[in-house]
Amino acid sequence: SEGIFIYGDKAFVARQAKGVSIVDISNTILPEELGNYETAGSTDAIAVRDNLAFVAERSNGLRVLDVSDPANIAKVGFVGTAESPEKLSLFGDYAYLSCSMEGVRIVDISDPEDPVLNGIYSGDFDAEEIFVKEDTLYVSNQDGGLLMIDVSDPLHPQEIAS
Repeated sequence: SEGIFIYGDKAFVARQAKGVSIVDISNTILPEELGNYETAGSTDAIAVRDNLAFVAERSNGLRVLDVSDPANIAKVGFVGTAESPEKLSLFGDYAYLSCSMEGVRIVDISDPEDPVLNGIYSGDFDAEEIFVKEDTLYVSNQDGGLLMIDVSDPLHPQEIAS
């Protein structure tokens, strides 16, 4: 598997070509799989908020799933990115996606049924891990560097330092 997110007593697992699984981890000796969701693309990262799972789906985009009933996971929304998102981070009304050599994509998720690609930051870097805190997006570069991007205006992200 690629990505994992712990939310309460559940583990949400991005399982690459096998989609998404939800596992009850309340009994650490005997975890129990509660449900699966098959995706069109390989799932690389997942984050959960308020019974919604946000899934970075390689070669496709960002998929939003209703996970309130793990046995019946349902699609809520989707936005294509034309790139291959590999990692993601949520902050406020936005999902931030690292897309390797294509940079970073910023998606407005204020309406989970209709997420909108809002901003793009591209440069001479290979985006890996991604983390956002307040108005600063931190992106690790595959070459070993750290890129900091001001995202106070998600439509126009600006590099602070690299």
